[in-house]
Amino acid sequence: MISVEVSNLSVSINSSTVLKGVSFSLREGEIVLVTGPCGSGKSTLLKVLAGVIPYMYTRFSVTGFVRIFGLSPWEAAEKGFVAYVPQDINTFFIGSRVCEELELLELSPNGFAQLCDRLLEELSDGELYRLLTYVAMSSGAKLLLLDEPASHMDVETLVNVLELLSRAAREEGASVIIADHRAEELKSYVDVVVELGVERKSSGKNLIKTSVNCCEQGFAAYVKNLVLSIGDRVLFKGLSFAVAKNAVLGVFGRSGAGKSTLLKVLAGIVPYSTGIVYVEKPVFYIPQKPLYWFSTGSVSGELSLYANLFGKRHEVGEVLEQFHLQHLASRNPYTLSVGEARRLAMALAYIASPKLLLFDEPLLGLDKSSEELLTELIEGVEKGCGSVIIASHSKKLIKLVDSYLEISPGGEVKFSA
Repeated sequence: MISVEVSNLSVSINSSTVLKGVSFSLREGEIVLVTGPCGSGKSTLLKVLAGVIPYMYTRFSVTGFVRIFGLSPWEAAEKGFVAYVPQDINTFFIGSRVCEELELLELSPNGFAQLCDRLLEELSDGELYRLLTYVAMSSGAKLLLLDEPASHMDVETLVNVLELLSRAAREEGASVIIADHRAEELKSYVDVVVELGVERKSSGKNLIKTSVNCCEQGFAAYVKNLVLSIGDRVLFKGLSFAVAKNAVLGVFGRSGAGKSTLLKVLAGIVPYSTGIVYVEKPVFYIPQKPLYWFSTGSVSGELSLYANLFGKRHEVGEVLEQFHLQHLASRNPYTLSVGEARRLAMALAYIASPKLLLFDEPLLGLDKSSEELLTELIEGVEKGCGSVIIASHSKKLIKLVDSYLEISPGGEVKFSA
Protein backbone atom coordinates (compact mmCIF):
# COMPACT_ATOMS: atom_id res chain seq x y z
CA MET A 1 0.00 0.00 0.00
CA ILE A 2 1.22 3.52 -0.83
CA SER A 3 1.85 5.43 2.40
CA VAL A 4 3.28 8.68 0.99
CA GLU A 5 2.65 10.19 -2.42
CA VAL A 6 4.34 13.42 -3.50
CA SER A 7 3.82 14.82 -7.00
CA ASN A 8 5.30 18.03 -8.45
CA LEU A 9 5.77 19.59 -5.00
CA SER A 10 7.13 23.14 -5.02
CA VAL A 11 7.72 25.36 -1.99
CA SER A 12 8.68 29.03 -1.93
CA ILE A 13 8.93 31.86 0.57
CA ASN A 14 9.07 35.57 -0.26
CA SER A 15 9.41 34.73 -3.99
CA SER A 16 12.45 32.52 -3.22
CA THR A 17 12.04 28.89 -4.37
CA VAL A 18 13.10 26.29 -1.81
CA LEU A 19 11.79 23.14 -3.55
CA LYS A 20 10.74 22.73 -7.16
CA GLY A 21 8.87 19.86 -8.82
CA VAL A 22 9.70 17.11 -6.31
CA SER A 23 7.95 13.78 -6.92
CA PHE A 24 8.29 10.37 -5.26
CA SER A 25 6.20 7.72 -3.54
CA LEU A 26 6.75 5.48 -0.54
CA ARG A 27 5.16 2.14 0.34
CA GLU A 28 4.47 0.81 3.81
CA GLY A 29 7.56 -0.91 5.19
CA GLU A 30 9.99 1.10 3.04
CA ILE A 31 12.76 3.50 4.06
CA VAL A 32 13.54 6.52 1.88
CA LEU A 33 16.69 8.62 2.09
CA VAL A 34 16.29 12.24 0.97
CA THR A 35 19.75 13.61 0.31
CA GLY A 36 21.33 16.70 -1.23
CA PRO A 37 23.61 19.64 -0.39
CA CYS A 38 22.95 22.28 2.27
CA GLY A 39 19.95 24.44 1.39
CA SER A 40 18.56 21.98 -1.17
CA GLY A 41 15.26 21.73 0.74
CA LYS A 42 15.63 18.45 2.66
CA SER A 43 14.32 19.88 5.94
CA THR A 44 11.62 21.82 4.10
CA LEU A 45 10.34 18.61 2.52
CA LEU A 46 10.11 16.92 5.92
CA LYS A 47 8.28 19.93 7.38
CA VAL A 48 5.74 19.73 4.55
CA LEU A 49 5.18 16.04 5.24
CA ALA A 50 4.92 16.71 8.98
CA GLY A 51 2.23 19.35 8.41
CA VAL A 52 4.45 22.15 9.73
CA ILE A 53 4.60 23.91 6.33
CA PRO A 54 2.34 25.71 5.46
CA TYR A 55 -0.05 25.03 8.34
CA MET A 56 2.23 26.47 11.04
CA TYR A 57 4.82 28.35 8.97
CA THR A 58 2.15 30.22 7.05
CA ARG A 59 4.48 32.49 5.02
CA PHE A 60 5.45 29.54 2.81
CA SER A 61 3.65 28.94 -0.47
CA VAL A 62 3.12 25.25 -1.33
CA THR A 63 1.89 23.83 -4.64
CA GLY A 64 1.61 20.26 -5.88
CA PHE A 65 0.07 17.07 -4.54
CA VAL A 66 0.98 15.56 -1.15
CA ARG A 67 -0.93 12.72 0.51
CA ILE A 68 -0.07 10.64 3.56
CA PHE A 69 -2.21 7.51 3.81
CA GLY A 70 -4.71 9.30 1.58
CA LEU A 71 -4.87 12.36 3.87
CA SER A 72 -3.37 15.84 3.79
CA PRO A 73 -0.23 16.14 5.97
CA TRP A 74 -2.13 18.18 8.56
CA GLU A 75 -4.93 15.60 8.78
CA ALA A 76 -2.40 12.77 9.03
CA ALA A 77 -0.55 14.60 11.83
CA GLU A 78 -3.81 15.23 13.72
CA LYS A 79 -4.61 11.50 13.61
CA GLY A 80 -1.18 10.65 14.99
CA PHE A 81 0.01 8.97 11.80
CA VAL A 82 3.21 11.05 11.59
CA ALA A 83 6.14 11.46 14.02
CA TYR A 84 8.79 14.06 13.20
CA VAL A 85 12.32 14.39 14.65
CA PRO A 86 13.72 17.78 13.53
CA GLN A 87 17.30 19.04 13.31
CA ASP A 88 16.66 21.60 16.04
CA ILE A 89 15.66 19.20 18.79
CA ASN A 90 15.75 21.43 21.85
CA THR A 91 12.33 22.99 21.29
CA PHE A 92 10.50 19.66 21.26
CA PHE A 93 10.78 18.72 24.95
CA ILE A 94 8.20 19.56 27.60
CA GLY A 95 9.74 18.03 30.75
CA SER A 96 12.89 19.00 32.61
CA ARG A 97 14.38 15.54 33.24
CA VAL A 98 14.59 12.44 31.05
CA CYS A 99 12.19 10.27 33.04
CA GLU A 100 9.81 13.17 33.56
CA GLU A 101 9.63 13.57 29.78
CA LEU A 102 8.98 9.85 29.31
CA GLU A 103 6.39 9.75 32.10
CA LEU A 104 4.49 12.66 30.55
CA LEU A 105 4.38 10.70 27.30
CA GLU A 106 3.48 7.48 29.17
CA LEU A 107 6.60 5.69 27.93
CA SER A 108 8.89 3.30 29.82
CA PRO A 109 12.57 4.28 30.34
CA ASN A 110 13.91 1.25 28.42
CA GLY A 111 17.41 2.15 27.19
CA PHE A 112 17.35 5.49 29.02
CA ALA A 113 17.29 4.18 32.60
CA GLN A 114 20.89 5.30 33.19
CA LEU A 115 19.94 8.84 32.15
CA CYS A 116 16.67 8.89 34.06
CA ASP A 117 17.50 11.56 36.63
CA ARG A 118 19.56 13.73 34.29
CA LEU A 119 18.29 17.17 33.35
CA LEU A 120 17.52 17.40 29.64
CA GLU A 121 19.77 20.45 29.39
CA GLU A 122 22.67 18.29 30.61
CA LEU A 123 22.34 15.78 27.77
CA SER A 124 24.51 15.96 24.70
CA ASP A 125 23.04 16.71 21.30
CA GLY A 126 23.35 13.04 20.33
CA GLU A 127 21.64 11.83 23.51
CA LEU A 128 18.75 14.27 22.95
CA TYR A 129 18.33 13.15 19.34
CA ARG A 130 18.32 9.47 20.38
CA LEU A 131 15.71 10.24 23.04
CA LEU A 132 13.46 12.02 20.54
CA THR A 133 13.86 9.16 18.07
CA TYR A 134 12.79 6.69 20.76
CA VAL A 135 9.75 8.86 21.54
CA ALA A 136 8.85 9.01 17.84
CA MET A 137 9.20 5.24 17.37
CA SER A 138 7.11 4.58 20.50
CA SER A 139 4.32 6.93 19.45
CA GLY A 140 2.49 4.43 17.25
CA ALA A 141 3.00 6.66 14.21
CA LYS A 142 2.91 4.95 10.81
CA LEU A 143 5.30 7.45 9.17
CA LEU A 144 8.60 8.40 10.84
CA LEU A 145 10.47 11.52 9.64
CA LEU A 146 14.08 12.00 10.81
CA ASP A 147 16.12 15.08 9.90
CA GLU A 148 19.94 14.70 9.80
CA PRO A 149 20.38 11.79 12.26
CA ALA A 150 23.94 11.08 11.03
CA SER A 151 25.05 14.58 12.01
CA HIS A 152 23.74 14.26 15.56
CA MET A 153 24.82 10.76 16.61
CA ASP A 154 28.08 8.88 16.85
CA VAL A 155 28.52 5.90 14.53
CA GLU A 156 27.65 3.20 17.07
CA THR A 157 24.47 4.96 18.20
CA LEU A 158 23.49 5.76 14.60
CA VAL A 159 23.83 2.11 13.55
CA ASN A 160 21.73 1.03 16.53
CA VAL A 161 18.98 3.52 15.63
CA LEU A 162 19.05 2.53 11.94
CA GLU A 163 18.69 -1.13 12.85
CA LEU A 164 15.69 -0.30 15.05
CA LEU A 165 14.13 1.68 12.20
CA SER A 166 14.76 -1.20 9.78
CA ARG A 167 13.08 -3.61 12.20
CA ALA A 168 10.10 -1.25 12.59
CA ALA A 169 9.76 -1.07 8.80
CA ARG A 170 10.19 -4.81 8.31
CA GLU A 171 8.08 -6.12 11.21
CA GLU A 172 5.54 -3.35 11.82
CA GLY A 173 5.16 -1.95 8.30
CA ALA A 174 6.33 1.53 9.35
CA SER A 175 7.33 3.96 6.60
CA VAL A 176 10.49 5.96 7.25
CA ILE A 177 11.89 9.05 5.54
CA ILE A 178 15.39 10.18 6.54
CA ALA A 179 16.74 13.53 5.35
CA ASP A 180 20.53 13.50 5.48
CA HIS A 181 23.39 14.51 3.19
CA ARG A 182 25.58 11.59 4.37
CA ALA A 183 24.29 9.10 1.83
CA GLU A 184 27.27 6.74 2.10
CA GLU A 185 26.66 6.09 5.81
CA LEU A 186 22.95 5.38 5.34
CA LYS A 187 22.39 3.85 1.91
CA SER A 188 22.69 0.22 3.06
CA TYR A 189 19.62 0.74 5.26
CA VAL A 190 17.32 2.39 2.71
CA ASP A 191 15.16 1.18 -0.16
CA VAL A 192 14.91 4.41 -2.18
CA VAL A 193 17.13 7.50 -2.52
CA VAL A 194 15.65 10.87 -3.46
CA GLU A 195 18.32 13.44 -4.37
CA LEU A 196 17.58 17.17 -4.20
CA GLY A 197 19.57 20.07 -5.62
CA VAL A 198 22.98 20.29 -7.22
CA GLU A 199 26.10 20.38 -5.15
CA ARG A 200 28.22 23.53 -5.36
CA LYS A 201 31.95 23.29 -5.74
CA SER A 202 34.48 24.68 -3.30
CA SER A 203 35.99 28.01 -4.24
CA GLY A 204 39.48 26.53 -4.02
CA LYS A 205 40.74 29.83 -2.63
CA ASN A 206 43.07 30.15 0.32
CA LEU A 207 40.98 32.06 2.81
CA ILE A 208 43.80 33.63 4.81
CA LYS A 209 47.00 34.45 2.97
CA THR A 210 49.57 34.84 5.75
CA SER A 211 53.04 33.37 6.08
CA VAL A 212 53.17 30.29 8.29
CA ASN A 213 56.52 31.48 9.62
CA CYS A 214 54.96 34.30 11.66
CA CYS A 215 54.02 32.11 14.63
CA GLU A 216 55.93 32.43 17.89
CA GLN A 217 56.71 29.50 20.15
CA GLY A 218 54.30 28.64 22.93
CA PHE A 219 50.79 27.37 23.57
CA ALA A 220 47.48 28.61 22.26
CA ALA A 221 45.72 26.76 25.07
CA TYR A 222 46.55 24.47 27.96
CA VAL A 223 44.59 22.72 30.67
CA LYS A 224 46.14 21.33 33.85
CA ASN A 225 44.44 19.10 36.42
CA LEU A 226 40.96 20.15 35.34
CA VAL A 227 38.15 18.82 37.52
CA LEU A 228 34.72 19.32 35.98
CA SER A 229 31.30 18.24 37.20
CA ILE A 230 27.73 18.76 36.07
CA GLY A 231 25.39 18.22 38.99
CA ASP A 232 26.42 14.94 40.63
CA ARG A 233 28.14 13.73 37.48
CA VAL A 234 31.93 14.08 37.24
CA LEU A 235 33.06 14.56 33.63
CA PHE A 236 36.79 15.00 34.15
CA LYS A 237 39.16 14.26 37.02
CA GLY A 238 42.54 15.93 36.61
CA LEU A 239 42.43 16.43 32.82
CA SER A 240 45.61 17.92 31.36
CA PHE A 241 46.60 18.75 27.78
CA ALA A 242 48.14 21.53 25.70
CA VAL A 243 47.64 22.90 22.20
CA ALA A 244 50.66 24.43 20.48
CA LYS A 245 50.34 27.61 18.46
CA ASN A 246 49.63 26.93 14.80
CA ALA A 247 48.23 23.45 15.60
CA VAL A 248 44.91 21.61 15.44
CA LEU A 249 43.65 19.44 18.30
CA GLY A 250 40.76 17.02 17.95
CA VAL A 251 38.51 16.02 20.84
CA PHE A 252 36.68 12.80 19.95
CA GLY A 253 34.25 10.61 21.81
CA ARG A 254 30.71 9.29 21.92
CA SER A 255 27.65 11.42 22.64
CA GLY A 256 27.57 12.49 26.28
CA ALA A 257 31.30 12.07 26.91
CA GLY A 258 31.77 15.78 27.69
CA LYS A 259 33.25 17.12 24.44
CA SER A 260 30.91 20.10 24.12
CA THR A 261 31.23 20.93 27.81
CA LEU A 262 35.03 20.99 27.52
CA LEU A 263 34.82 23.48 24.64
CA LYS A 264 32.45 25.63 26.70
CA VAL A 265 34.99 25.65 29.53
CA LEU A 266 37.69 26.81 27.11
CA ALA A 267 35.30 29.46 25.77
CA GLY A 268 34.66 30.72 29.32
CA ILE A 269 30.98 29.78 29.25
CA VAL A 270 30.97 26.91 31.78
CA PRO A 271 32.74 27.21 35.18
CA TYR A 272 34.98 24.42 36.47
CA SER A 273 35.77 23.14 39.96
CA THR A 274 39.56 23.14 40.14
CA GLY A 275 42.51 23.26 37.81
CA ILE A 276 44.20 25.71 35.46
CA VAL A 277 42.75 26.73 32.08
CA TYR A 278 44.59 29.10 29.75
CA VAL A 279 43.53 30.18 26.26
CA GLU A 280 45.14 32.72 23.99
CA LYS A 281 42.76 35.49 22.96
CA PRO A 282 40.86 36.36 20.88
CA VAL A 283 38.85 33.14 20.99
CA PHE A 284 36.06 32.35 18.54
CA TYR A 285 33.59 29.65 19.56
CA ILE A 286 31.18 27.99 17.11
CA PRO A 287 28.64 25.92 19.07
CA GLN A 288 26.56 23.11 17.65
CA LYS A 289 23.69 25.57 17.19
CA PRO A 290 25.09 28.90 15.89
CA LEU A 291 21.58 30.06 15.00
CA TYR A 292 21.07 31.21 18.56
CA TRP A 293 23.65 33.99 18.47
CA PHE A 294 22.97 35.71 15.17
CA SER A 295 21.92 39.27 15.90
CA THR A 296 21.01 41.07 12.65
CA GLY A 297 18.24 40.75 10.09
CA SER A 298 20.30 39.54 7.14
CA VAL A 299 23.33 37.43 6.26
CA SER A 300 25.16 40.40 4.73
CA GLY A 301 24.27 42.49 7.79
CA GLU A 302 25.80 39.83 10.06
CA LEU A 303 29.03 39.85 8.06
CA SER A 304 29.17 43.66 8.05
CA LEU A 305 28.63 43.73 11.82
CA TYR A 306 31.58 41.39 12.41
CA ALA A 307 33.79 43.25 9.93
CA ASN A 308 33.17 46.47 11.89
CA LEU A 309 33.42 44.74 15.27
CA PHE A 310 36.82 43.20 14.55
CA GLY A 311 38.11 46.18 12.58
CA LYS A 312 38.71 44.13 9.45
CA ARG A 313 38.93 45.37 5.90
CA HIS A 314 37.20 42.33 4.39
CA GLU A 315 34.84 43.01 1.53
CA VAL A 316 31.50 41.49 2.49
CA GLY A 317 30.84 40.51 -1.12
CA GLU A 318 34.10 38.55 -1.26
CA VAL A 319 33.31 36.69 1.95
CA LEU A 320 29.80 35.90 0.70
CA GLU A 321 31.33 34.35 -2.40
CA GLN A 322 34.03 32.43 -0.56
CA PHE A 323 31.51 30.74 1.72
CA HIS A 324 28.82 30.23 -0.95
CA LEU A 325 26.44 32.66 0.72
CA GLN A 326 25.91 35.23 -2.04
CA HIS A 327 22.46 33.90 -2.93
CA LEU A 328 21.50 34.20 0.75
CA ALA A 329 22.79 37.73 1.34
CA SER A 330 19.37 39.26 2.06
CA ARG A 331 18.02 36.29 4.01
CA ASN A 332 17.39 36.49 7.75
CA PRO A 333 19.94 34.17 9.44
CA TYR A 334 17.12 32.50 11.35
CA THR A 335 15.56 31.27 8.09
CA LEU A 336 18.73 29.41 7.00
CA SER A 337 19.09 25.67 7.02
CA VAL A 338 21.46 24.19 9.61
CA GLY A 339 24.17 23.75 6.95
CA GLU A 340 23.75 27.30 5.66
CA ALA A 341 23.91 28.63 9.22
CA ARG A 342 27.13 26.69 9.79
CA ARG A 343 28.63 28.23 6.64
CA LEU A 344 27.70 31.68 7.94
CA ALA A 345 29.29 30.85 11.30
CA MET A 346 32.49 29.80 9.49
CA ALA A 347 32.45 33.06 7.52
CA LEU A 348 32.19 35.01 10.77
CA ALA A 349 35.09 33.04 12.23
CA TYR A 350 37.13 33.87 9.13
CA ILE A 351 36.43 37.58 9.61
CA ALA A 352 37.29 37.38 13.33
CA SER A 353 40.71 35.75 12.55
CA PRO A 354 40.96 34.30 16.09
CA LYS A 355 44.07 33.09 17.86
CA LEU A 356 42.02 30.11 18.97
CA LEU A 357 39.02 28.69 17.09
CA LEU A 358 36.76 26.32 19.03
CA PHE A 359 34.44 24.37 16.73
CA ASP A 360 31.82 21.99 18.15
CA GLU A 361 30.68 19.17 15.81
CA PRO A 362 31.97 20.86 12.62
CA LEU A 363 30.31 18.31 10.33
CA LEU A 364 26.81 19.00 11.64
CA GLY A 365 24.65 19.92 8.64
CA LEU A 366 27.57 20.20 6.20
CA ASP A 367 27.50 18.66 2.72
CA LYS A 368 30.68 17.63 0.87
CA SER A 369 31.22 21.08 -0.63
CA SER A 370 30.88 22.74 2.78
CA GLU A 371 33.28 20.20 4.29
CA GLU A 372 35.89 21.45 1.83
CA LEU A 373 35.24 24.97 3.12
CA LEU A 374 35.78 23.67 6.66
CA THR A 375 39.18 22.31 5.65
CA GLU A 376 40.08 25.64 4.04
CA LEU A 377 38.96 27.55 7.14
CA ILE A 378 41.08 25.40 9.47
CA GLU A 379 44.10 25.72 7.19
CA GLY A 380 43.48 29.46 6.97
CA VAL A 381 43.40 29.88 10.75
CA GLU A 382 46.70 27.97 10.97
CA LYS A 383 48.25 30.18 8.30
CA GLY A 384 47.11 33.19 10.28
CA CYS A 385 49.12 31.84 13.24
CA GLY A 386 46.02 30.64 15.02
CA SER A 387 45.12 27.27 16.52
CA VAL A 388 41.98 25.16 16.31
CA ILE A 389 40.23 22.74 18.65
CA ILE A 390 37.44 20.68 17.12
CA ALA A 391 35.08 18.42 19.07
CA SER A 392 33.24 15.66 17.23
CA HIS A 393 31.86 12.15 17.53
CA SER A 394 33.14 11.47 14.00
CA LYS A 395 36.74 10.38 13.52
CA LYS A 396 36.34 11.32 9.87
CA LEU A 397 37.96 14.60 10.96
CA ILE A 398 41.09 12.92 12.28
CA LYS A 399 42.85 13.75 9.01
CA LEU A 400 42.55 17.47 9.85
CA VAL A 401 44.21 17.35 13.29
CA ASP A 402 47.79 17.18 14.50
CA SER A 403 46.87 15.35 17.70
CA TYR A 404 43.72 14.34 19.50
CA LEU A 405 42.08 13.42 22.79
CA GLU A 406 39.71 10.46 22.91
CA ILE A 407 37.20 10.83 25.74
CA SER A 408 35.07 7.99 27.08
CA PRO A 409 31.75 8.57 28.89
CA GLY A 410 33.45 7.34 32.09
CA GLY A 411 35.88 10.26 32.03
CA GLU A 412 38.92 8.36 30.78
CA VAL A 413 41.05 10.31 28.31
CA LYS A 414 43.62 9.00 25.84
CA PHE A 415 46.01 11.31 24.00
CA SER A 416 47.37 10.50 20.54
CA ALA A 417 49.81 12.53 18.48
